[in-house]
Amino acid sequence: GMVDVPVRVEVAPADLDLLLVHGCRRAAGGDSNSAVASGDKLRVVVGDGGYDPVQVRELLDGSGVTVAEAREPWAGDDVVGLLVGTETEVRAADLDRLPALKVVATCSVGFDHVDVEEAERRGIWVCSVPDYCVEEVADHALTLVLSLLRGVVVLDREVRAGGWDWRAAGELRRIRGSRLGVVGLGRTGRALVERARALGFEVWGTDPALSVEEIAAAGARPAPLEELLAACHAVSLHVALTPETDGLLGAEELALMPDGAVLVDTARAQLIDLEALRR
Repeated sequence: GMVDVPVRVEVAPADLDLLLVHGCRRAAGGDSNSAVASGDKLRVVVGDGGYDPVQVRELLDGSGVTVAEAREPWAGDDVVGLLVGTETEVRAADLDRLPALKVVATCSVGFDHVDVEEAERRGIWVCSVPDYCVEEVADHALTLVLSLLRGVVVLDREVRAGGWDWRAAGELRRIRGSRLGVVGLGRTGRALVERARALGFEVWGTDPALSVEEIAAAGARPAPLEELLAACHAVSLHVALTPETDGLLGAEELALMPDGAVLVDTARAQLIDLEALRR
């Protein structure tokens, strides 16, 4: 991601029971939320359909907690853990109803759906899975770039409609030598750089969290965002959604892109001003 959020920590599933049962201290300092009285049964709530409750129970077996499935609004002074995904938001009002909560764990890389600042204030740990689907997302981003540059979708539709016009997709770019701009050089961005270079792309990269030397070491040509947008035939976004990156590509930024350039976003839709994109 492009912005470091200190309160977010990386926790392996096997460590989750230690946080839930034995308590923890939040990353920014301070005591964890007060637990329920000793002897009371503690609950971990599975609040998103992306989890397999059977696996969750197996992971937490012997930790002294029960696992329950529930959709928002959640409530209970016995709930010490909450498991969510990107489709489920966790806001201050949710935390109000869970006074003993110690951990919010999301099965995603991003955590913009969780009010991290409010969780930090209450001493609640927020955990994500930063290496989730890195390879798959990089594969998919590259697939989309190739499909767009080579007109695969348009030509497929042309044939299915009974046509056979090789010009239907317009100009088709040769991949070798085409410039691909990667915005955000975290795990997924770097994986895309590796793949794209193997196919002959000239890869450009930008990430304000990295130095020019670090970007170059990742295999990309360092460039400011505006310069990258103006120079590249394809751009792929791989940044976390934060207040700083919300609307990262607005009308002015999109206008910098050359005619015929393609834009791929496998991160968050809010990174792009979609109304400006339609225009």
